Amino acid sequence: MWHVFLDESGHPNDATSDVFAIAGFMATQDSWAKLTKDWNSVLRAQHIQFLHMREFAHSVGQFSSWKGDETRRRRFVESILTVIEHSGAYPIVSALIMDAYRSLREAARARLGGPYLLLLQCCIVDSASRLETSPLEERVAYCVERQDEFASAARQAFKKLTDPGYPMKCRGRLAGFDVGDKSTSAPLQAADLMAFEAAKYVRYRMGYDVKQREMRFPLKRILHNSFREGKLFDRNGLQVLLAECGVSDPWGY
Repeated sequence: MWHVFLDESGHPNDATSDVFAIAGFMATQDSWAKLTKDWNSVLRAQHIQFLHMREFAHSVGQFSSWKGDETRRRRFVESILTVIEHSGAYPIVSALIMDAYRSLREAARARLGGPYLLLLQCCIVDSASRLETSPLEERVAYCVERQDEFASAARQAFKKLTDPGYPMKCRGRLAGFDVGDKSTSAPLQAADLMAFEAAKYVRYRMGYDVKQREMRFPLKRILHNSFREGKLFDRNGLQVLLAECGVSDPWGY
């Protein structure tokens, strides 16, 4: 059995948000067990209860005493990246350029079902497709963080993809869907890191972050041995997707 843990970065309802991303990792049940054991060992060694990237990035909360200590911060990140590498987990990424999405006609946005639904479906389809040539008994289950605002959309996405009428080749690979608590789930914390770094990379790639000159080192290490291009829905990506859905003029020009 395979499991995919996903988290989001940014918020689709935040008018100041330039990128919304959903990302995480896919691994076998045994690999997740190893990651959880090793991940929690790293946290205990640093007297950290759980990793939340927004707290870590700004040295607040549990990381307030780390502010300015770049050596300690770097060593900590290196340690958890090593845990991810040794687990053999595959990265799963999808991202949306919010300005491109907001500029769509209302009918085109409705056709996509909303940013969260769009990206989550993309992650589910991508991960299930990785099992296309695997033995028939190989299946994959999904878990996202427990959040009331997204829970309904997440369940809606999974239900849509398991509908026999939906054109998805790997539907039989989908085993189930659940929600979890990031504070007690090492896999969801790893997904949080992946989503955070994926959004940072997209901002760099799109030129939104003028201070960043190259891909950040955590994402370089994550993708070093298992790179697979994630799905980026910029203006061109949205146009291609909507054309496949029968929407020929999504901006109404």
